[in-house]
Amino acid sequence: MGRGVPYAASFLLHSAAGKSRVAALIASTVFMATGVAITIETMREIGLLESAMGELLVNAAVINDVLVLSSMGIVLGAVESKIPISLGYAITRGVVFLAAWLMVLAAATFLIPPIVEQAAKVGARGAAETVAVSLCFITSAGAAALGLSPLLGAYAAGLAVGESKAEVEQFVDHLRPMFGSLFFTYVGTLVDASCSSCPRLSRPHQH
Repeated sequence: MGRGVPYAASFLLHSAAGKSRVAALIASTVFMATGVAITIETMREIGLLESAMGELLVNAAVINDVLVLSSMGIVLGAVESKIPISLGYAITRGVVFLAAWLMVLAAATFLIPPIVEQAAKVGARGAAETVAVSLCFITSAGAAALGLSPLLGAYAAGLAVGESKAEVEQFVDHLRPMFGSLFFTYVGTLVDASCSSCPRLSRPHQH
């Protein structure tokens, strides 16, 4: 219900405005996103982030965004390959995305915590933090190699680091303002506004 209402409303609005079916599909899929960062910061500001309700809302927002990214992958994949979006195609792609996501999540959950904990035992200043950030980038690259969004890989790595016994929360708090700005800047550079009726994301040039 939480995803269906904004999707249907956005699709009808864009269709009524004369946009193409492709543009309406992409815009409607984007409208299903929750905004995990905004949800977390809001709950933190009102002091409910560590509460049961806060954890429930954040987890629901994350699951919602995982589903939205998977849906966006299905839509963009169909548009780029010029394949009609049928029920069978959506189910097949959805299963592939889910399997790849579970693979990344399982690998991160079982491998990352012990690696970060071993780095913390070294005793060198910043060792655990450096290893944690490096693993986040590596997991993001692995997710991208499987056809997923790098965001899903980073999220899986973040969950795994949080399960470790290493104290990295304060370090992450210092990184959030910098990486948050870089994220939105990077996403903005992917927008191709050259087509007014068919918004799409540009791809990096292959060398």
